Amino acid sequence: ALKINKEIGNRAGEATTINNIGQVYQGRAQYPQALENHQQALQIAKEIGDRGGEATKIGSIGTIYLLQGQYLKALEFFQQALKINKEIGNRSEEATILNNIGLAYNRQSQYPRALEFYRQALQITKEIGDRDGEATNLGNIGTIYLSQGQYLKALEFFQQALKINKEIGNRDGEAKALGNIGSVYKYQSKYPLALQYHQQGLQIAREIGNRDDEGVKLNNIGQIYHAQGQYIKSWNYYQQALRMALLHKDDELG
Repeated sequence: ALKINKEIGNRAGEATTINNIGQVYQGRAQYPQALENHQQALQIAKEIGDRGGEATKIGSIGTIYLLQGQYLKALEFFQQALKINKEIGNRSEEATILNNIGLAYNRQSQYPRALEFYRQALQITKEIGDRDGEATNLGNIGTIYLSQGQYLKALEFFQQALKINKEIGNRDGEAKALGNIGSVYKYQSKYPLALQYHQQGLQIAREIGNRDDEGVKLNNIGQIYHAQGQYIKSWNYYQQALRMALLHKDDELG
């Protein structure tokens, strides 16, 4: 596709393809190659005056820095992308970038700042009717409260996220929300309830083939059994989680 776009002079298509190649490298954690491709795509977007594309590419660069733990660099690029999206009125992308800024602050344990940006993103998703984005942001806000030990508040937001994910048929989001609710109960030492929600989430993760999430749920169930002193059951679930992690690694190598 890249060769064809170059031959026919489709610079916008060329930029999109280069950016997509960057996303592939990003998925493989090959960050220098991903960064190089995103920067090339950004240069083309600037040259052809594609402001929306420019904002997308800047946001992609910010994500690479975020994944590498370079939070100040990530925030610098996210702020640039946010400014452009506001100027061109792209509210959906504005919400996405606000969410990413919240995530950067969350990773630094700056919870009040993270909450501020997650709430801004939530407000926009509600206004534009993006229910998937709304559920994501509700879940992110719940995560902040969970990190702060505010379990009732966390539960409130996770349950809202679960309700929306069920309504829109987002099974992946539903599984994650169930796991989050299970984590609240685990931290409260309400182990039967925690187990119930993690098992429900595990079932969905298996049904939709999300090996990453399946591994997370297996590990969490192992932790619950360990906390209850059921060490053989705990060990069995840890072993399953390890096998899942190794399978996922093989998938990535393929």
